[in-house]
Order: sequence, then structure tokens, then C-alpha cells
Amino acid sequence: LGLSGVDFSEVDATLMAQLLVHNVQLRSIDLSGTKPLQKEIKLLSDALVRCRFPLQELSISGRMLGLEGSASLLDALKDCPLQVLDLTNNEICGVKATGTDPFNSYVLKLVCALAQREGGGLRRLKLKGNNLIGNDKYTAE
Repeated sequence: LGLSGVDFSEVDATLMAQLLVHNVQLRSIDLSGTKPLQKEIKLLSDALVRCRFPLQELSISGRMLGLEGSASLLDALKDCPLQVLDLTNNEICGVKATGTDPFNSYVLKLVCALAQREGGGLRRLKLKGNNLIGNDKYTAE
């Protein structure tokens, strides 16, 4: 399901969540874009928990999910046979580019659990642009 660059509203996310629950064949979802999906991702995460399709690839880069949105999504994916995950540019640990927010490792623990899952974990993982070691001010030193 390729929806890269599509701007979602909460209504769109609610409708998509209803459709996802009834799909049994979906293997790939691309929700990459530039519009933040902080509220919408919680609706989609609630649907992903109830899904019966064999999701293998998910790209949601650039959506600024933040700590709570990322945690909600990854918790929903823990039972999926996911092999490819792209979380590029989502501030998954709560650290914004300003570097003023505290680092939280909870989402990284969820990512590690997906990567090390019994029966086969993630084969490909993209985390670029998430300020995992601070921001540009700190990494330049």
C-alpha cells in the first residue's frame, strides 16, 4: 500500500484503520511524508494490533512521530512478521533537533525487541535523522 507523501487527517486515519482491520493480504505499507502524524499514528497503531495480514515492510519516514507515537506504533507491531522498518526522521527518542529535550531509550528497546524477535527479526532497519546521539551541535564536537 503506497501512500508516500499523502497528508492524512484524523478522519483519513480512522477510515484507513477500519480498512486495515479487514485486510488479510497486505504485506507492505509506505506512509512516508513530511506532515507530522502524531495523532493519526495512534489510530493506525490501534488498528495494526488487530490486523491479521502478514505485514513485512513498513516505511513511515519523516512523519515526526515523536516518542509516544513511535512507542505506540512499535508496540502494535510486536507480533507482526515485520522484516523491514524505516523510521527515518521521527524523533523516536524524544530528542528534537534543538537538543533541549531529554533522551528516552524506551523506543530503542522496542526496536531491539523487533530486531531480535524469535522466529526472525528485522532484516533491514533505518533510523537516520532521529538524534540518537544528540543533535548536530553535539555530534560536531
